[in-house]
Amino acid sequence: MKNESIKTPAFTLCFPSLFEPRSMNPNQEPKYSCTAVFPAGTDLSALKRIVGDVVKAAWPNGAPRGARSPFLDGNRDANPEWGECFKDAIFVRLSTKFKPPVCDASRREITNPDAVYGGQKCVAIVHCYAYSNAGNNGVAFGLDALQVVADGERIGGVNKEALFGQFDQLATPAPSPLDLFDAPGNTAAPAAAGTTTAGNVDPFTGLPL
Repeated sequence: MKNESIKTPAFTLCFPSLFEPRSMNPNQEPKYSCTAVFPAGTDLSALKRIVGDVVKAAWPNGAPRGARSPFLDGNRDANPEWGECFKDAIFVRLSTKFKPPVCDASRREITNPDAVYGGQKCVAIVHCYAYSNAGNNGVAFGLDALQVVADGERIGGVNKEALFGQFDQLATPAPSPLDLFDAPGNTAAPAAAGTTTAGNVDPFTGLPL
């Protein structure tokens, strides 16, 4: 039975893989996933409460030594190349085996993968679960659904608009109609006296009709 679902506070979306599942290495099952980056000062008490409930249910005598928390420190656990949004932040990884529904601020479903990118402001419906596998113990968040609530500065990927903006904007020449009878290569030589006239020449082949 799935544990309690809860809506997260607003976060910065990073590394979204919400329309195609991916795996970190060939031995892992592909999953849909993203990273939720909560800015410093975000109230995470509700998320911490359900983590505490899951820990108590899974390990009544306390979590095993070395059990992993789903809450990661942006200053300590993030790669510096991931971006400034991780500074002083708490981040969690959200994943699911099943394709999660994604919607916009008006709750309209988003089906275009290009409309969802790292840097947007989002909220998510998540659930919490404990795991124990080959000596690895911990608690993780499963992703049930995600809502994009606002655009933001793009993180990672290709910002096509920014790249295109570096080009000069040139006027597009107006197309000129093509006269088949004046087209290069299709103009027949003047007809000799007593022969087929130019008006009877096939404009596509240049041969007499």
